[in-house]
Amino acid sequence: MAILTVLHTNDIHGEFDQMTRLASLIARERASAAREGRAVLLLDAGDSSDISAWESRVTKGRANFAMLEAMGYDAVAIGNGDMQWDRDALAKLVGSVHFPALAANLLALDSDQPPAPGLRSHALFNFGELKVAVIGVTVDEPGLYDDWGYRIESVETTARGLVSRLRADGAQVVIVLSHEGVEADQQLAAAVMGIDAAIGGHSHTALLKPIRIGGTVIAQAGALGKYLGRIDLTIEDGKKITAASRLIPCDETVPPDPTLSGVLELVRFEADVVRRKASGSQVVG
Repeated sequence: MAILTVLHTNDIHGEFDQMTRLASLIARERASAAREGRAVLLLDAGDSSDISAWESRVTKGRANFAMLEAMGYDAVAIGNGDMQWDRDALAKLVGSVHFPALAANLLALDSDQPPAPGLRSHALFNFGELKVAVIGVTVDEPGLYDDWGYRIESVETTARGLVSRLRADGAQVVIVLSHEGVEADQQLAAAVMGIDAAIGGHSHTALLKPIRIGGTVIAQAGALGKYLGRIDLTIEDGKKITAASRLIPCDETVPPDPTLSGVLELVRFEADVVRRKASGSQVVG
């Protein structure tokens, strides 16, 4: 028997100070898992960026991804808010981090290729003999993506093909990291067999109790970093999977993580340098 704990966030939308509190919760959960012998994956379902946050705006999302990298995320789905600048900005965003950025159904407007080098459809993780696949999908925004240079393929068609292939390749756990909204996640779970968990974003839904569609558990952690989601997947005999899901409040009782607070100072300093250069102001170093 193996237990995989999946910690998840979504739609942080440029709440940088809240990320320092989330980091404290994540560290606490990781320490607990280490003591109990559980494997851990840390995932974000998109829209850590927000154009209304100056740090996001001037860096075109790179400030947010720098924070996610420092927090130790294993994979991140690309949300509509993370790609609202242009394809060049998305390429720089994806290339700025070591974790895989995922959007299986996002393609370039002028080809059948991903719109940014390094953007991936899925990621694979091995925990001893346990093989875990994470597929990323993102929402369609009719009328917007043409201007940004993107197009969206059918989530159901994309996911069905990938789930089938990854299962055939030996994945014992398949997770869809979805920036589509909770209603779309339910439709996906009903339409595509073989998804163990759909971890969502976009609709800002705080699922205090998970939704179960067939063999799929659907979870979403609200928005703005107010919760850290946790799913415990118990795998027996490499096949049978049971799931327990809950949300952990991240409020003022959670102290900011001192290390990430220091990282945030540096991120804001660098973002301010970018802002000053863009405005033509003198940068004093």
